[in-house]
Amino acid sequence: LIMKIPYIGRFFMSLLVDHISFCYATSVLFIHGHMEAEEAITRIVSSKQITEVIKELSQRNITQARAYIKSRINSEFPEIASSVQTRMASMQILDFLRTRAIEFTEKGLIDDREYSKVMDNIEMHIYTLNMIPPSVTMVKAKDEMKNIQILQELVSSPEEWDHLDMKSLDCVANEGQNLFDDDPNCEFVYFLVKGKALEKPFHSDEETKDQSHSFDQSYNEIRKSGHAVGLYEMLMNINKRNTQCIARTLLVYLKVPCSIVRDLITTKDKETKMWSHVVIVMLKANISQFPFLHGLSGEQLEKLVFLSKCIVADANERVEAVDGVILIKGAVAKMSTQEATPTKTGESIVGYAFIKPFFGVLQTESHSVLLKLPSELRELWGTPALRAKIGGILQHPELGVKKSRAYSHVPAVYEKNSESMLGLNSSKEPDFSINKIDVAEHHGQTIFNNT
Repeated sequence: LIMKIPYIGRFFMSLLVDHISFCYATSVLFIHGHMEAEEAITRIVSSKQITEVIKELSQRNITQARAYIKSRINSEFPEIASSVQTRMASMQILDFLRTRAIEFTEKGLIDDREYSKVMDNIEMHIYTLNMIPPSVTMVKAKDEMKNIQILQELVSSPEEWDHLDMKSLDCVANEGQNLFDDDPNCEFVYFLVKGKALEKPFHSDEETKDQSHSFDQSYNEIRKSGHAVGLYEMLMNINKRNTQCIARTLLVYLKVPCSIVRDLITTKDKETKMWSHVVIVMLKANISQFPFLHGLSGEQLEKLVFLSKCIVADANERVEAVDGVILIKGAVAKMSTQEATPTKTGESIVGYAFIKPFFGVLQTESHSVLLKLPSELRELWGTPALRAKIGGILQHPELGVKKSRAYSHVPAVYEKNSESMLGLNSSKEPDFSINKIDVAEHHGQTIFNNT
């Protein structure tokens, strides 16, 4: 806030830039000094054992310095880092020109008069470079909101962008600050523009936790640029925070009222895209509800979600369930298609629930959100080999991973290759002889509770 005060804000911004510039330049020189010392040590010290110890210590210091630059400067203050890099590069060029001018004079390629003129010009540029303060403009969330992929998918017109700009808040959080301190009732969605935060649940004895939508205690998720924190709670209509979101670095974010975000979700296609962004949060936050996913890494879960299909359905719509479905929200009923008229085969199922593959369809009884699981795995649900098979499929080297430049909740986009490329083609038809409509059991032990 102090940065917005005229004159005082500019003064403190200048102090901040000077401090970060000094830290960056010192760290870079520290790394270069170690690298040069490593080269010189082999010429000075004859003992190989001693040089190896010195080099190991030097590499450890270099690694720590690079980690500091990456996490504390490049991540939190990329604008200042870029300005300092430009200044240092300019200084190196000028220093190179000064060295070359001296060499040319010694070789007689230029006379003393020309040398003095060149050196005066170089010194003038060095003086100017030292006197002009770095031109740094700190990132503002509103300036970057059109680059956030989730908002690009929501906003359809210039008028909506203007309305969003008017109703949203441009915010900054310091390291250690909880974004939800003044929002216990889930009234805002937080679109992160710069920095990182850790979202984790309250302790189990917290009285403020909403037990009807409690997050697993194992849930710890790093949130970064492009993530929409609080979008999951908004879509699930949760009205009390179950988590805290602690800034790990200086955090720049856009704070938007949930009512404004809801008004932007004007079509089922937009709603489906929003759910596609938060499905991975739902799985990680409620992993205890889905035993067949236990043991999978975060990256494997993200790939599984990518291979699956998110579906948003109104009441009385039908969804095929031959590959298995995770019901995220709403209520459905299993319908048998063996007769001319589909008939209900059991009690209603409400989310969260895993519905194993069966020959039939699901009929929605209310507005529902479902995740259709990939056909590659439909023969394995309810088997003890499922977890290993999922891990093997998702770790296949030909399932390529591409880092997305666009801002997205899931930070990677995965190429879905053909089943033959994955080695998953099978001539066998899926075996549904086991009663997969009821609870599956193995060696007398219940594997799935929700069917």
